Amino acid sequence: MKETLAPIHYMQHRRIKIQENLAFFLADLFMKESVLTSLYDDFGPPSKEVDLGVQIDHDHIHHWLASHVISQEKRMAHLIYAILQETTEEALHLAHKEYGEQLGNALQIEELPANGQGLYDVLQGILLDGMPCDKVNHMGDYSGHHLVFTSIQDLHGPYFHEAGLPASLAQSLRASFLEGFLKNFGLYTYQYTRKEDSILHKILW
Repeated sequence: MKETLAPIHYMQHRRIKIQENLAFFLADLFMKESVLTSLYDDFGPPSKEVDLGVQIDHDHIHHWLASHVISQEKRMAHLIYAILQETTEEALHLAHKEYGEQLGNALQIEELPANGQGLYDVLQGILLDGMPCDKVNHMGDYSGHHLVFTSIQDLHGPYFHEAGLPASLAQSLRASFLEGFLKNFGLYTYQYTRKEDSILHKILW
């Protein structure tokens, strides 16, 4: 029985594409295109540059999206590992920050979020944290000048660990990405605190 595509499915695919494009960006910048291509054989290829409705399996929409999330997580972790064999972590952080800044420019958000709730909504449109049904991110406190939210699981660290990297590196690189992305909004600062089973995010402006 064919399932019906809904806006949430398009949003999830957009999050996946943002990460796939980050992989393309890193592979090009650090000359690891051949490595990334080889990872397609190991973990599956990225989604195609066509409308989601054309490429998705309409009989198994959730499975198709979930499998692409997992494939991208594995490709990214192993690509990062390959890059770090010849590149410093500092260079990798700068690359993530640059990509975040480029993404912010490309989105062309005409109005700044009015408050933390508005910023949270923007971030949930770009951050890939499993599937929507996983409900990883939870709003905490917010005002006109700050936002606090919690990720109740680190879904990325285990893939980094599996690839031979420190699990903590995943969130550290995301922080650099967010610094670049938030630069487009002005004087925003992002901080995070790792706890035993969660990650606390705080943004001030």
